[in-house]
Amino acid sequence: MCDNSIGLTVIRITKRRIGLRKLIEIIKAFLVRKLKWITRNASPGTTYTSSDGVIHIRKSVNKKSVSKHDLHEIPIHDPAGSSKIRLTVPLDRAKVTERPLVEGVVADVGAEVWVVVHPLEVSDYWVQPPITVRQDGSWGVQVYIGRPGMIDVGKHFEVMACANPYLQLWEGLVLSNWPKAEWKSNVVRIVRVHDNN
Repeated sequence: MCDNSIGLTVIRITKRRIGLRKLIEIIKAFLVRKLKWITRNASPGTTYTSSDGVIHIRKSVNKKSVSKHDLHEIPIHDPAGSSKIRLTVPLDRAKVTERPLVEGVVADVGAEVWVVVHPLEVSDYWVQPPITVRQDGSWGVQVYIGRPGMIDVGKHFEVMACANPYLQLWEGLVLSNWPKAEWKSNVVRIVRVHDNN
């Protein structure tokens, strides 16, 4: 819409258009992550077909027919998760202060890793600060366990790490469940204690 009397152009943006743009960005991020995963795990001369949550990898051979030994099935999700990413610190049932260090290891040094904290009293899942993975696959991040002060002392929390989440995550994002991701770590339950400093 253009108002010629003052030379301004007014652009009408609706909530629906904003929501549609956000959805498109989420889908783009998902597709980029999937493409990166396939590129990282691909070897030359392979073709991919997807069905029922499984990627079929067929190696190229010079023969006209391919034997069933040349067809491998690789699950997109690692249900065990902990074989690809795991928390090493803190240990399960540990007592921690408001800002403990969470450490772990991931099989792929190029993975995008996030830690999520779940206070057991509520149904919120809090995404923690971004993580940089070291060349040996180890990583660490200082997280927030509860609110400042004494209000959450004695309360229980769960902590989990995920690698290559399917939706875009950022620090402070509040989710209604653990994020869906290519790999998920073991879940560690901890108890908040008073910081004596």
